Amino acid sequence: MPRDDFFNQLLTYWRQLQAASGRPVPARQQFNPMAVPRLLPFIYIIERKSRYQLVARLTGTALDGATSQPATNTNILDRHDKSEWDLHADMFEGLANTPCGVVLDRHMQILSDPLYRVRALGLPLADSDGQVRFSVGIANVQPVYGPPDEVDMADIRLSWLDLGFGVPETRPALVRGAASPIEN
Repeated sequence: MPRDDFFNQLLTYWRQLQAASGRPVPARQQFNPMAVPRLLPFIYIIERKSRYQLVARLTGTALDGATSQPATNTNILDRHDKSEWDLHADMFEGLANTPCGVVLDRHMQILSDPLYRVRALGLPLADSDGQVRFSVGIANVQPVYGPPDEVDMADIRLSWLDLGFGVPETRPALVRGAASPIEN
């Protein structure tokens, strides 16, 4: 399971790609998951095709193993209640438009799977034209034991991570507060 040092390893690799690219955001083509082998089971790459079409292009084995259905090549919004679609769309827009990173802490249940506690870091990646169209991230997904009715599913926490370009002024709707920061 990824710890904050895993999150920092991904952030360090992203910054190396950024420096090598000479651009504000490294290109998706630069990102080689094999360059961070310890992180492979927890990595994801999402492509934004439209506001409500966020397609998982890569999901690590630990992430796919946590749910009953693999996410690769599916619209991740199909795994969430429609009431949360704007949350995810706004989160991606903030990440892409600023550009910045995002840290998310929440409970979630995907389809009929068990309840999970999720902590994730997402970072922007650009297409070959320099437009931010991808997010690469790492997620810590842990099962929650006990009665689901005792878990506050609405407790969604999000923090923007400044990558040198500032952060959005607001958080998406439904977010209750800040996620705990990534410890260096």
